[in-house]
Amino acid sequence: MVGDRDIAGTPIRREAPVEAGRGDCDAGRPEGATVDEVASATGWQRHTVRGVFSGTLKKKLGLTLASAKEDRGRVYRISAPVSP
Repeated sequence: MVGDRDIAGTPIRREAPVEAGRGDCDAGRPEGATVDEVASATGWQRHTVRGVFSGTLKKKLGLTLASAKEDRGRVYRISAPVSP
């Protein structure tokens, strides 16, 4: 990782979005969460949240995400695991 160093030259450890499985993802709540809500809670950018939804939650963990348009915007919920 070239360029990921502080002024003293010490490597900076960045938290990987893949760590979303530890409970940072609010889509697991019964009321679900919007991309903006998850981005605010985690400090991630919106495109990173969408990537975690698509790559980590759906593809790697095999979870099913349901989305619905509501007053607060598009809300994502983890519904049920995908059968292999």
